[in-house]
Amino acid sequence: MNIEKLCPHCLREIYNKETVTECPHCHKSLGHIENLPHHLKQMTVLAGKYLVGDVIGEGGFGITYVGLDLNLELKVAIKEFYPNGYATRENKTTTKITIYSGKNEETVKKWRESFINEARSLAKFSGLKGVVGVKDFFQENNTAYIIMEYVEGETLKNYMKKNGGKVDPAWLFKSIEPVMIALGQIHKAGIIHRDISPDNIMLMPDGSMKLLDFGAARSFEGEGEKSLSVMLKPGYAPEEQYRSHGKQGPWSDVYALGGTIYKAITGVTPPESMERLRKDELLPPRTYEASLTDTQENAILKAMALFAENRYQTMEEFHEGIYETDQAAAVKDVKSTKDIKNIKRKNYVPLIAVSSSMILILALVLFLMIYQRHRLELAGKEAVESEIRSTENDELSSETDEGETIEEETSEEEADEEASEEEEIDITAELTDYAENYSDYLCDD
Repeated sequence: MNIEKLCPHCLREIYNKETVTECPHCHKSLGHIENLPHHLKQMTVLAGKYLVGDVIGEGGFGITYVGLDLNLELKVAIKEFYPNGYATRENKTTTKITIYSGKNEETVKKWRESFINEARSLAKFSGLKGVVGVKDFFQENNTAYIIMEYVEGETLKNYMKKNGGKVDPAWLFKSIEPVMIALGQIHKAGIIHRDISPDNIMLMPDGSMKLLDFGAARSFEGEGEKSLSVMLKPGYAPEEQYRSHGKQGPWSDVYALGGTIYKAITGVTPPESMERLRKDELLPPRTYEASLTDTQENAILKAMALFAENRYQTMEEFHEGIYETDQAAAVKDVKSTKDIKNIKRKNYVPLIAVSSSMILILALVLFLMIYQRHRLELAGKEAVESEIRSTENDELSSETDEGETIEEETSEEEADEEASEEEEIDITAELTDYAENYSDYLCDD
């Protein structure tokens, strides 16, 4: 590879560089190159194999450059340890940084050693989907460097700016999940990020996200009462990060990621944690975004609890609060619906049986009443005909005999009617007993 043909800004090859004044890839000027005095100059070579291009990011503890691995001919990101306010550099004369003299020198030295140690640890997690992989690390220029994979995309902060200042919650929860899972694994190794915010999360072309800039990362295991450096990003830093002896841990990153999610969904930067201690004016996220579920809102608010003991203690707990709680609730709702349906089916069986038996009883009683009425009508008709015949045969008999005959006939008629009534009562009683026994049988089932 001919370095002379590379763009000093994006480090991509320009075949006709001698005839153009602007890079056809990044569209920056090739004739006039500007940079700040404390930045490394473009085209500087580090460790004999890493070529430095433009600055692509800068924070309180470091500067990130676009770079090129000259051996592998691969684009990389170069993170330089540069504690702003504690060091300086004049790039016109040197590539080395100078630590301000005084009591800060030993502090900066410890930070630099931690920077390298955490880079060594983070290299073990290069295979995780949600973080940018670490490829190399070394010390040079009185400072330290981490070589990371270069990711194409844009920061969540820039994406939000281009989309009205906030994003759809469903899309965010799907895209940011790999970051949460990766942070959980990194925390288990005893490392916390301490600088999570929308400008440190990169949105990849496939829609997923990666966490950038572990320059402020520190080990929290075995710290005890030792001081951790104060690293602040207003709105995202929990109250314990404002105190040099504040107890920091995974719960600190939980707060920062909760604040990042809050900002992305609502478009509103959370108030500083120290201001919240005086007067907490953090509004529930559903004040700005009604599509959030109750469980999602509760999870975000718990992650952003002012005091560490009230927050989720691990990123896994936060993940469960956002994702698995909703899934479990959905499954529970489905099961509850099925149980209700089964209960209704079980209750319907005896109801249907009892209703059927009652209908049958009513039908039988109605049939019996019609049948008995018909029999009475026939009996009356026969009695009338018999009386007429008797009258014709005995018309010559005396009045006394006629009266006796009529009395006998009337007695016979009354006897017949009483017998019919007794027979009707017996049949009705039998049907009623049968219906009651049938109903008891169905209810027992």
